[in-house]
Amino acid sequence: MCDLIRRRAGAEPQSENTLIPRVLHVIATLNYGGIETWLLQIARLLDRSRYQIDILVESDQRHDYTDDFVAAGCRVLPCFGAPNPWTYANNFSSVYRQFGPYDIVHSHAHYFSSLVLALAKDVGVPVRIFHAHPVGDLKTPSIWRTAYRRVALSMIRRNATHVLACSKTTLGAFRKATRLSIPCAVQYNSVDFGRFQSKIDRASARQRLGLPMNGSVIAYVARFVHHKNHKQVFRIADSFQSMGRPVHFALVGSHGPLLDFAKAEAARRRNVSVLTSIGDVAEVLQASDAFFFPSLEEGFGIVALEAAAAGLPTIAAGWDSIREACAPSHRELMFQPDNDEEAIARLERVLNDPLLQESLGRDGREWAQKFSVEASLRTLMQFYDGATSREMKLKLRSAEDSFNEGLRCTGASLHQYAGRARMDVHTKSL
Repeated sequence: MCDLIRRRAGAEPQSENTLIPRVLHVIATLNYGGIETWLLQIARLLDRSRYQIDILVESDQRHDYTDDFVAAGCRVLPCFGAPNPWTYANNFSSVYRQFGPYDIVHSHAHYFSSLVLALAKDVGVPVRIFHAHPVGDLKTPSIWRTAYRRVALSMIRRNATHVLACSKTTLGAFRKATRLSIPCAVQYNSVDFGRFQSKIDRASARQRLGLPMNGSVIAYVARFVHHKNHKQVFRIADSFQSMGRPVHFALVGSHGPLLDFAKAEAARRRNVSVLTSIGDVAEVLQASDAFFFPSLEEGFGIVALEAAAAGLPTIAAGWDSIREACAPSHRELMFQPDNDEEAIARLERVLNDPLLQESLGRDGREWAQKFSVEASLRTLMQFYDGATSREMKLKLRSAEDSFNEGLRCTGASLHQYAGRARMDVHTKSL
Protein backbone atom coordinates (compact mmCIF):
# COMPACT_ATOMS: atom_id res chain seq x y z
CA MET A 1 0.00 0.00 0.00
CA CYS A 2 2.81 2.44 0.84
CA ASP A 3 4.40 1.87 -2.60
CA LEU A 4 1.01 2.76 -4.10
CA ILE A 5 0.92 5.92 -1.99
CA ARG A 6 4.33 7.06 -3.19
CA ARG A 7 3.66 6.14 -6.81
CA ARG A 8 0.23 7.76 -7.21
CA ALA A 9 0.20 10.62 -4.74
CA GLY A 10 3.73 11.93 -5.04
CA ALA A 11 4.41 10.98 -1.43
CA GLU A 12 8.13 10.29 -1.45
CA PRO A 13 9.88 9.75 1.87
CA GLN A 14 11.37 12.97 3.22
CA SER A 15 14.36 13.64 5.40
CA GLU A 16 12.78 15.03 8.55
CA ASN A 17 13.94 16.98 11.57
CA THR A 18 12.25 15.11 14.39
CA LEU A 19 12.27 18.26 16.52
CA ILE A 20 9.85 20.02 14.13
CA PRO A 21 6.20 19.31 15.05
CA ARG A 22 4.38 17.34 12.36
CA VAL A 23 0.73 17.87 11.40
CA LEU A 24 -1.57 15.50 9.51
CA HIS A 25 -4.56 17.21 7.91
CA VAL A 26 -7.41 14.79 7.13
CA ILE A 27 -9.81 15.76 4.34
CA ALA A 28 -12.00 13.85 1.88
CA THR A 29 -10.56 15.20 -1.39
CA LEU A 30 -8.33 17.95 -2.76
CA ASN A 31 -10.72 19.19 -5.43
CA TYR A 32 -11.50 22.88 -5.86
CA GLY A 33 -13.39 24.07 -2.79
CA GLY A 34 -13.24 26.57 0.05
CA ILE A 35 -11.56 24.33 2.63
CA GLU A 36 -9.14 22.88 0.11
CA THR A 37 -8.17 26.31 -1.25
CA TRP A 38 -7.58 27.69 2.25
CA LEU A 39 -5.44 24.69 3.20
CA LEU A 40 -3.34 25.07 0.05
CA GLN A 41 -2.77 28.76 0.83
CA ILE A 42 -1.59 27.79 4.31
CA ALA A 43 0.70 25.06 2.94
CA ARG A 44 2.34 27.43 0.47
CA LEU A 45 3.05 30.12 3.04
CA LEU A 46 3.98 27.87 5.97
CA ASP A 47 7.44 28.17 7.49
CA ARG A 48 8.59 24.54 7.44
CA SER A 49 11.07 25.15 10.18
CA ARG A 50 8.07 25.55 12.50
CA TYR A 51 5.66 22.83 11.30
CA GLN A 52 5.60 20.12 8.65
CA ILE A 53 2.27 19.23 7.02
CA ASP A 54 1.03 16.05 5.35
CA ILE A 55 -2.44 15.58 3.83
CA LEU A 56 -4.54 12.42 4.24
CA VAL A 57 -7.28 11.92 1.62
CA GLU A 58 -9.80 9.15 0.96
CA SER A 59 -8.61 7.95 -2.46
CA ASP A 60 -5.48 7.67 -4.60
CA GLN A 61 -6.97 9.66 -7.49
CA ARG A 62 -5.27 12.85 -8.59
CA HIS A 63 -7.51 15.66 -7.48
CA ASP A 64 -7.54 19.25 -8.72
CA TYR A 65 -5.01 20.35 -6.09
CA THR A 66 -2.91 17.19 -5.63
CA ASP A 67 0.09 18.43 -7.62
CA ASP A 68 -0.14 21.86 -5.97
CA PHE A 69 0.12 20.37 -2.48
CA VAL A 70 3.06 18.19 -3.51
CA ALA A 71 4.78 21.26 -5.02
CA ALA A 72 4.16 23.07 -1.72
CA GLY A 73 6.17 20.37 0.08
CA CYS A 74 3.31 18.26 1.46
CA ARG A 75 2.94 14.51 1.19
CA VAL A 76 -0.52 13.53 -0.07
CA LEU A 77 -1.37 10.17 1.51
CA PRO A 78 -4.45 8.16 0.48
CA CYS A 79 -6.30 6.21 3.14
CA PHE A 80 -8.82 3.87 1.52
CA GLY A 81 -11.94 2.43 3.05
CA ALA A 82 -14.22 5.34 3.93
CA PRO A 83 -17.00 5.07 4.91
CA ASN A 84 -16.32 1.47 6.06
CA PRO A 85 -14.84 2.02 9.55
CA TRP A 86 -12.94 -1.28 9.82
CA THR A 87 -11.25 -1.00 6.43
CA TYR A 88 -10.44 2.65 7.04
CA ALA A 89 -9.04 1.90 10.51
CA ASN A 90 -6.69 -0.77 9.14
CA ASN A 91 -5.46 1.51 6.37
CA PHE A 92 -5.06 4.45 8.76
CA SER A 93 -2.84 2.33 11.00
CA SER A 94 -0.78 1.24 8.00
CA VAL A 95 -0.26 4.81 6.79
CA TYR A 96 0.56 6.00 10.30
CA ARG A 97 3.18 3.29 10.82
CA GLN A 98 4.86 4.23 7.54
CA PHE A 99 4.67 8.03 7.70
CA GLY A 100 4.08 8.87 11.36
CA PRO A 101 4.33 9.78 14.12
CA TYR A 102 2.46 13.07 14.16
CA ASP A 103 2.15 15.65 16.90
CA ILE A 104 -1.19 16.95 15.59
CA VAL A 105 -4.03 15.37 13.65
CA HIS A 106 -6.28 18.10 12.24
CA SER A 107 -9.48 16.64 10.83
CA HIS A 108 -11.79 18.41 8.34
CA ALA A 109 -13.88 15.27 7.71
CA HIS A 110 -17.13 16.52 9.28
CA TYR A 111 -18.90 13.74 11.23
CA PHE A 112 -16.42 11.16 9.91
CA SER A 113 -13.88 13.04 12.05
CA SER A 114 -15.30 11.02 14.95
CA LEU A 115 -13.53 7.92 13.65
CA VAL A 116 -10.41 9.82 12.55
CA LEU A 117 -9.90 11.34 16.00
CA ALA A 118 -10.54 8.03 17.76
CA LEU A 119 -7.89 6.37 15.58
CA ALA A 120 -5.50 9.24 16.23
CA LYS A 121 -6.00 8.88 19.96
CA ASP A 122 -5.45 5.13 19.71
CA VAL A 123 -2.02 5.57 18.08
CA GLY A 124 -1.01 8.18 20.64
CA VAL A 125 -1.36 11.51 18.78
CA PRO A 126 -1.33 14.11 21.60
CA VAL A 127 -3.19 16.96 19.82
CA ARG A 128 -6.40 16.01 18.00
CA ILE A 129 -8.30 18.88 16.37
CA PHE A 130 -11.85 18.75 15.09
CA HIS A 131 -12.39 21.51 12.53
CA ALA A 132 -16.08 22.31 12.13
CA HIS A 133 -17.28 23.65 8.77
CA PRO A 134 -20.23 23.64 9.17
CA VAL A 135 -22.03 21.81 12.02
CA GLY A 136 -25.29 21.21 10.14
CA ASP A 137 -25.81 17.75 8.65
CA LEU A 138 -26.01 17.91 4.85
CA LYS A 139 -27.17 14.30 4.41
CA THR A 140 -30.76 13.17 3.92
CA PRO A 141 -32.52 13.02 7.33
CA SER A 142 -33.42 9.57 8.65
CA ILE A 143 -33.58 7.65 11.92
CA TRP A 144 -30.26 5.99 11.14
CA ARG A 145 -28.64 9.30 10.23
CA THR A 146 -29.81 10.82 13.50
CA ALA A 147 -28.35 7.91 15.43
CA TYR A 148 -25.09 8.17 13.49
CA ARG A 149 -24.86 11.89 14.20
CA ARG A 150 -25.37 11.36 17.94
CA VAL A 151 -22.72 8.64 18.07
CA ALA A 152 -20.33 10.79 16.03
CA LEU A 153 -20.73 13.83 18.30
CA SER A 154 -20.25 11.63 21.35
CA MET A 155 -17.01 10.23 19.89
CA ILE A 156 -15.79 13.72 19.01
CA ARG A 157 -16.43 14.80 22.61
CA ARG A 158 -14.36 11.86 23.89
CA ASN A 159 -11.48 12.04 21.44
CA ALA A 160 -10.94 15.66 20.37
CA THR A 161 -8.51 17.71 22.44
CA HIS A 162 -9.24 20.98 20.61
CA VAL A 163 -11.89 22.45 18.30
CA LEU A 164 -11.56 24.98 15.50
CA ALA A 165 -14.54 26.43 13.64
CA CYS A 166 -14.70 28.44 10.44
CA SER A 167 -16.94 31.12 11.98
CA LYS A 168 -18.33 32.33 15.29
CA THR A 169 -21.76 31.08 14.21
CA THR A 170 -20.44 27.57 13.55
CA LEU A 171 -18.50 27.48 16.81
CA GLY A 172 -21.55 28.58 18.78
CA ALA A 173 -23.70 25.89 17.15
CA PHE A 174 -21.08 23.21 17.82
CA ARG A 175 -20.69 24.20 21.46
CA LYS A 176 -24.45 24.09 21.89
CA ALA A 177 -24.63 20.62 20.30
CA THR A 178 -21.73 19.11 22.27
CA ARG A 179 -21.30 21.19 25.46
CA LEU A 180 -17.55 20.77 25.13
CA SER A 181 -15.20 22.33 27.67
CA ILE A 182 -11.97 21.78 25.71
CA PRO A 183 -10.08 24.70 24.06
CA CYS A 184 -12.01 26.14 21.09
CA ALA A 185 -11.30 28.97 18.65
CA VAL A 186 -12.44 30.50 15.35
CA GLN A 187 -10.19 29.98 12.34
CA TYR A 188 -11.44 32.11 9.47
CA ASN A 189 -10.62 31.13 5.90
CA SER A 190 -8.48 33.52 3.89
CA VAL A 191 -8.21 35.30 0.56
CA ASP A 192 -5.11 35.43 -1.63
CA PHE A 193 -5.24 39.06 -2.74
CA GLY A 194 -2.45 38.59 -5.28
CA ARG A 195 -4.97 36.91 -7.58
CA PHE A 196 -7.06 40.08 -7.71
CA GLN A 197 -4.33 42.73 -7.96
CA SER A 198 -3.94 42.96 -11.72
CA LYS A 199 -6.77 44.51 -13.72
CA ILE A 200 -8.15 42.52 -16.63
CA ASP A 201 -9.72 43.37 -19.95
CA ARG A 202 -13.32 42.48 -19.11
CA ALA A 203 -14.36 42.21 -22.75
CA SER A 204 -11.53 39.81 -23.58
CA ALA A 205 -12.16 37.81 -20.42
CA ARG A 206 -15.87 37.44 -21.20
CA GLN A 207 -15.05 36.35 -24.72
CA ARG A 208 -12.64 33.67 -23.47
CA LEU A 209 -15.18 32.45 -20.93
CA GLY A 210 -18.07 32.42 -23.41
CA LEU A 211 -20.01 35.08 -21.51
CA PRO A 212 -22.11 37.77 -23.22
CA MET A 213 -20.31 41.00 -24.07
CA ASN A 214 -23.33 43.16 -23.26
CA GLY A 215 -25.59 43.20 -20.23
CA SER A 216 -24.91 42.26 -16.61
CA VAL A 217 -23.13 39.07 -15.55
CA ILE A 218 -23.87 37.63 -12.12
CA ALA A 219 -21.42 34.99 -10.84
CA TYR A 220 -21.95 32.13 -8.40
CA VAL A 221 -19.07 29.87 -7.35
CA ALA A 222 -20.02 26.60 -5.64
CA ARG A 223 -19.94 22.83 -5.81
CA PHE A 224 -22.96 21.36 -7.53
CA VAL A 225 -24.68 19.93 -4.46
CA HIS A 226 -28.18 20.37 -3.09
CA HIS A 227 -27.47 22.84 -0.28
CA LYS A 228 -25.73 25.27 -2.64
CA ASN A 229 -29.22 25.89 -4.05
CA HIS A 230 -28.51 26.26 -7.78
CA LYS A 231 -32.23 25.68 -8.36
CA GLN A 232 -32.94 29.19 -7.12
CA VAL A 233 -30.47 30.57 -9.66
CA PHE A 234 -32.40 28.93 -12.49
CA ARG A 235 -35.72 30.24 -11.18
CA ILE A 236 -34.39 33.80 -10.93
CA ALA A 237 -32.77 33.53 -14.36
CA ASP A 238 -36.21 32.62 -15.74
CA SER A 239 -37.73 35.65 -13.99
CA PHE A 240 -35.20 38.05 -15.51
CA GLN A 241 -35.72 36.43 -18.90
CA SER A 242 -39.47 36.97 -18.66
CA MET A 243 -38.86 40.62 -17.73
CA GLY A 244 -36.66 41.06 -20.78
CA ARG A 245 -33.66 42.03 -18.63
CA PRO A 246 -30.20 41.31 -20.16
CA VAL A 247 -28.87 39.49 -17.09
CA HIS A 248 -26.64 36.42 -17.45
CA PHE A 249 -25.71 33.98 -14.66
CA ALA A 250 -22.27 32.29 -14.63
CA LEU A 251 -22.22 29.15 -12.45
CA VAL A 252 -18.66 28.14 -11.62
CA GLY A 253 -17.80 24.72 -10.17
CA SER A 254 -15.77 21.65 -10.99
CA HIS A 255 -17.68 18.77 -9.44
CA GLY A 256 -20.70 17.58 -7.51
CA PRO A 257 -23.58 15.11 -7.91
CA LEU A 258 -25.79 17.81 -9.48
CA LEU A 259 -23.28 18.89 -12.13
CA ASP A 260 -25.07 17.05 -14.95
CA PHE A 261 -28.39 18.50 -13.77
CA ALA A 262 -26.94 22.02 -13.84
CA LYS A 263 -25.49 21.53 -17.32
CA ALA A 264 -28.83 20.25 -18.62
CA GLU A 265 -30.75 23.16 -17.07
CA ALA A 266 -28.26 25.70 -18.42
CA ALA A 267 -28.49 24.19 -21.91
CA ARG A 268 -32.22 24.96 -21.88
CA ARG A 269 -31.59 28.65 -21.17
CA ARG A 270 -29.79 31.41 -23.01
CA ASN A 271 -28.97 33.39 -19.87
CA VAL A 272 -27.12 30.75 -17.82
CA SER A 273 -23.63 29.31 -18.34
CA VAL A 274 -21.92 26.50 -16.42
CA LEU A 275 -18.15 26.91 -16.24
CA THR A 276 -16.17 23.86 -15.09
CA SER A 277 -12.45 23.24 -14.59
CA ILE A 278 -11.80 26.87 -13.74
CA GLY A 279 -8.62 26.63 -11.69
CA ASP A 280 -8.72 30.26 -10.57
CA VAL A 281 -12.07 31.98 -10.24
CA ALA A 282 -10.50 35.43 -10.08
CA GLU A 283 -10.96 36.09 -13.81
CA VAL A 284 -14.62 35.08 -13.76
CA LEU A 285 -15.31 37.30 -10.76
CA GLN A 286 -13.48 40.27 -12.23
CA ALA A 287 -15.44 39.87 -15.47
CA SER A 288 -18.75 39.95 -13.56
CA ASP A 289 -20.94 42.73 -12.16
CA ALA A 290 -22.26 41.09 -9.00
CA PHE A 291 -22.05 37.92 -6.92
CA PHE A 292 -25.16 35.92 -6.02
CA PHE A 293 -24.95 33.60 -3.00
CA PRO A 294 -28.21 31.64 -2.46
CA SER A 295 -26.77 28.77 -0.37
CA LEU A 296 -29.02 26.97 2.12
CA GLU A 297 -26.16 25.99 4.45
CA GLU A 298 -22.72 27.52 5.01
CA GLY A 299 -20.11 27.34 7.70
CA PHE A 300 -18.67 30.70 6.69
CA GLY A 301 -18.80 31.59 2.98
CA ILE A 302 -15.26 32.16 1.73
CA VAL A 303 -16.56 32.78 -1.81
CA ALA A 304 -18.21 35.97 -0.52
CA LEU A 305 -14.77 37.19 0.53
CA GLU A 306 -13.30 36.30 -2.86
CA ALA A 307 -16.09 38.24 -4.54
CA ALA A 308 -15.39 41.18 -2.23
CA ALA A 309 -11.69 41.05 -3.09
CA ALA A 310 -12.69 41.23 -6.77
CA GLY A 311 -14.76 44.33 -6.04
CA LEU A 312 -18.17 42.71 -6.52
CA PRO A 313 -21.34 43.54 -4.60
CA THR A 314 -22.60 40.38 -2.88
CA ILE A 315 -26.31 39.53 -2.71
CA ALA A 316 -26.51 36.63 -0.28
CA ALA A 317 -28.95 34.49 1.67
CA GLY A 318 -29.37 35.87 5.17
CA TRP A 319 -27.58 33.25 7.25
CA ASP A 320 -25.57 34.44 10.25
CA SER A 321 -22.50 32.52 9.08
CA ILE A 322 -22.54 34.23 5.66
CA ARG A 323 -23.14 37.57 7.37
CA GLU A 324 -19.74 37.17 9.06
CA ALA A 325 -18.10 36.94 5.63
CA CYS A 326 -19.86 39.96 4.12
CA ALA A 327 -18.86 43.61 4.44
CA PRO A 328 -21.30 45.61 6.63
CA SER A 329 -22.69 47.53 3.63
CA HIS A 330 -23.29 44.25 1.77
CA ARG A 331 -25.33 42.83 4.64
CA GLU A 332 -28.12 45.27 3.78
CA LEU A 333 -28.57 43.31 0.53
CA MET A 334 -29.11 39.93 2.20
CA PHE A 335 -32.44 38.20 1.56
CA GLN A 336 -34.57 35.58 3.25
CA PRO A 337 -33.07 32.22 2.22
CA ASP A 338 -34.72 30.75 -0.90
CA ASN A 339 -37.04 33.76 -1.26
CA ASP A 340 -37.04 34.60 -4.98
CA GLU A 341 -38.96 37.86 -4.68
CA GLU A 342 -36.56 39.34 -2.13
CA ALA A 343 -33.50 38.09 -4.04
CA ILE A 344 -34.69 39.66 -7.32
CA ALA A 345 -35.42 42.96 -5.58
CA ARG A 346 -31.89 43.07 -4.09
CA LEU A 347 -30.31 42.16 -7.44
CA GLU A 348 -32.28 44.84 -9.29
CA ARG A 349 -31.35 47.45 -6.68
CA VAL A 350 -27.66 46.82 -7.34
CA LEU A 351 -27.82 46.37 -11.11
CA ASN A 352 -29.84 49.57 -11.57
CA ASP A 353 -27.42 51.75 -9.60
CA PRO A 354 -23.82 51.98 -10.95
CA LEU A 355 -22.81 54.35 -8.15
CA LEU A 356 -24.01 51.86 -5.55
CA GLN A 357 -22.04 49.10 -7.31
CA GLU A 358 -18.90 51.23 -7.15
CA SER A 359 -19.41 52.06 -3.47
CA LEU A 360 -20.07 48.43 -2.54
CA GLY A 361 -17.00 47.38 -4.52
CA ARG A 362 -14.76 49.71 -2.50
CA ASP A 363 -16.27 48.53 0.78
CA GLY A 364 -15.79 44.91 -0.20
CA ARG A 365 -12.12 45.28 -1.10
CA GLU A 366 -11.41 47.05 2.18
CA TRP A 367 -13.32 44.42 4.17
CA ALA A 368 -11.58 41.48 2.48
CA GLN A 369 -8.17 42.82 3.56
CA LYS A 370 -8.96 41.64 7.09
CA PHE A 371 -8.92 38.02 5.90
CA SER A 372 -5.45 37.80 4.40
CA VAL A 373 -3.60 34.47 4.14
CA GLU A 374 -0.89 35.90 6.39
CA ALA A 375 -3.40 36.71 9.12
CA SER A 376 -5.04 33.28 8.84
CA LEU A 377 -1.68 31.49 9.01
CA ARG A 378 -0.64 33.56 12.01
CA THR A 379 -3.85 32.62 13.85
CA LEU A 380 -3.41 28.93 13.01
CA MET A 381 0.24 28.87 14.12
CA GLN A 382 -0.66 30.53 17.41
CA PHE A 383 -3.35 27.90 17.95
CA TYR A 384 -0.93 25.07 17.14
CA ASP A 385 1.71 26.57 19.44
CA GLY A 386 -0.79 26.83 22.26
CA ALA A 387 -2.13 23.32 21.67
CA THR A 388 1.28 21.64 21.59
CA SER A 389 2.44 23.67 24.60
CA ARG A 390 -0.70 22.72 26.54
CA GLU A 391 -0.30 19.05 25.75
CA MET A 392 3.36 19.17 26.74
CA LYS A 393 2.40 20.76 30.06
CA LEU A 394 -0.22 18.05 30.59
CA LYS A 395 2.38 15.38 29.84
CA LEU A 396 4.86 16.96 32.24
CA ARG A 397 2.16 17.26 34.89
CA SER A 398 1.20 13.61 34.37
CA ALA A 399 4.84 12.58 34.56
CA GLU A 400 5.30 14.67 37.70
CA ASP A 401 2.18 13.15 39.28
CA SER A 402 3.46 9.66 38.41
CA PHE A 403 6.86 10.50 39.87
CA ASN A 404 5.33 11.89 43.06
CA GLU A 405 3.07 8.88 43.31
CA GLY A 406 6.13 6.70 42.91
CA LEU A 407 7.88 8.60 45.67
CA ARG A 408 4.85 8.21 47.92
CA CYS A 409 4.71 4.50 47.20
CA THR A 410 8.46 4.21 47.79
CA GLY A 411 8.19 6.20 51.01
CA ALA A 412 5.35 4.01 52.20
CA SER A 413 7.34 0.88 51.37
CA LEU A 414 10.40 2.19 53.22
CA HIS A 415 8.22 3.10 56.20
CA GLN A 416 6.72 -0.41 56.22
CA TYR A 417 10.18 -1.96 55.88
CA ALA A 418 11.53 0.15 58.75
CA GLY A 419 8.57 -0.85 60.90
CA ARG A 420 9.17 -4.54 60.20
CA ALA A 421 12.88 -4.08 60.95
CA ARG A 422 12.12 -2.48 64.33
CA MET A 423 9.71 -5.32 65.12
CA ASP A 424 12.38 -7.89 64.26
CA VAL A 425 14.96 -6.16 66.47
CA HIS A 426 12.46 -5.98 69.35
CA THR A 427 11.55 -9.66 68.94
CA LYS A 428 15.19 -10.73 68.97
CA SER A 429 15.89 -8.65 72.08
CA LEU A 430 13.19 -10.58 73.86
